[in-house]
Amino acid sequence: MLALLGGRSAGELAALPSAAGAWRIAPRAEYRDGSWKITLTAQRGEEPPQSVEAISEDVLKAARSVADLLLIRLGHVPPHGGEAPRSLALEELMQRTKAAILTDQFDLARHLIEQAPAAMREEPEVELRLAQIDQGRGLNAEAESRLLVLLDRLPSDLDPALRGRILITLGSIQYRRRHLADATRTFDEAIEVLEGAGDPIALAGAYGGRAAIASQDEQYDRASADLGRARVEMEAGGDALGLAQVDMNLGLVQIKLYRPAQALPMLRGAEARIAALGAREELAYARYAMVGAQLQLLDYAGAQATVAQFWPPERHTGNARLRWRLMLTKVFVLLATGRLGEAEALLAQIEQGARDADDYAVHTGGRALTAIALAARGRYDEAAPLAKAALSPELEYEQPDLYLTTWAVRLRSLRRSGQVEAASAETVALRTWVESRPNLWRRTYATLAEAEQAWALSQGEAALRGFADAFEQAERLGIPDDLVEVAEPYALALIESGQVDRASTVVGRVAAWADHDFRAAWAQAQLYRAQARTTAWQRATEHVLKLAGERALPTVAID
Repeated sequence: MLALLGGRSAGELAALPSAAGAWRIAPRAEYRDGSWKITLTAQRGEEPPQSVEAISEDVLKAARSVADLLLIRLGHVPPHGGEAPRSLALEELMQRTKAAILTDQFDLARHLIEQAPAAMREEPEVELRLAQIDQGRGLNAEAESRLLVLLDRLPSDLDPALRGRILITLGSIQYRRRHLADATRTFDEAIEVLEGAGDPIALAGAYGGRAAIASQDEQYDRASADLGRARVEMEAGGDALGLAQVDMNLGLVQIKLYRPAQALPMLRGAEARIAALGAREELAYARYAMVGAQLQLLDYAGAQATVAQFWPPERHTGNARLRWRLMLTKVFVLLATGRLGEAEALLAQIEQGARDADDYAVHTGGRALTAIALAARGRYDEAAPLAKAALSPELEYEQPDLYLTTWAVRLRSLRRSGQVEAASAETVALRTWVESRPNLWRRTYATLAEAEQAWALSQGEAALRGFADAFEQAERLGIPDDLVEVAEPYALALIESGQVDRASTVVGRVAAWADHDFRAAWAQAQLYRAQARTTAWQRATEHVLKLAGERALPTVAID
């Protein structure tokens, strides 16, 4: 290596030619607060760089650990380093298997454990790692069973940091299986055990787990407080991946608070750091979350590009549960861009394949999207009963906003299939449901549903007041997708009422998205028709037909 360097600068060294397919590895060492942090960054050709790091008070130990981690990242089993004290050998095994799990190399992680001495395989740390391997594959029931058995056989004087880590893994599995009362108790116990145990990273994990439950229960102040504490502990522990995960979860809270414009930069920042650290499942999850924000912002091109980064799912995660979620995420994008046939093909795969008990959220979400796809085709007689069947308690709890959207699609399908009276009672029920768990977003859609129902009942003045209220609420929300969703029926009602000037104001508010959003483009085309601007109308209609894809065009009243 010294001969290769030959006194060259880092820049000169980087410019040296390398053999085809060879990895170029750049090291970096930092000494701070009594510890060495060594980073290796590997790059081959035009591929994205991959970085690993290790920290130790002993610089040689840090160097060996980081070299082992890089070998594992690149898919190789590190060489045996000769005899080592049992505690050091166990620590090395834990580091190696963690690195393998982060890159979804579960077979390699299990192989490393199988190579270990029999006595070492009996250690609780190893049993915990086996449970994490099961969890990484999406085998949640098996992982939970393994951990419960482990906790039962552990001595009461077990190292609190280790017990806390076991509890965190168990709590995260219980959360994924929606055993939320059990998960809450488990994370509370983990926090109690880990306070003062000298393991800030594990404590951060416990707070992060509890925050996830609070977020699911729509207790966002509690979730943000716990995530803030988790971030402080991760920073103190120097865990770069853990810190990126906390920031990703803070972004997810912003999405649940209907702030996609604030969430997206947070998610992008977390994504970039996670990608550099090579954590495949976390990277896929960050991108999955980004798609939701991009769709709310009507960034369809961005959403399609993000989906392409995790497609096909089996190449980007070894977790079967996450693969179905990624597939469902692509369906949202396909529906938003009118590619209904592709969406329906994926939905059929989900219906047939997502049969594990832990896939129920994906399964019920898939049925809701199937109803939405049918409505988009104009097959309202079929969409109405299917949407009703999709309105399950599981969907209501797991994805309350998709539950509301599916209900709104059912109401529109009832009206458009001639069942206006049946839609009246359900519109009242929708408002009651919204007021049982209110927020501005849900109230906007309840108001929109009431306005559409009044319009269907020929109650023109009441309908226009309702549309105006919904539009004002959508403007306060400031989310492009919701503004367009309200603006289209409002503008069409104004046009049909002869209030073309008011319709022009509404259409103008969403005209910026008419070049790529079907609803905004349709409203704009109908405005041109009402204004008798024939050339503009024809050009806009041609554009609508391109954007529609396989969606049916809405019906309009013709003068």
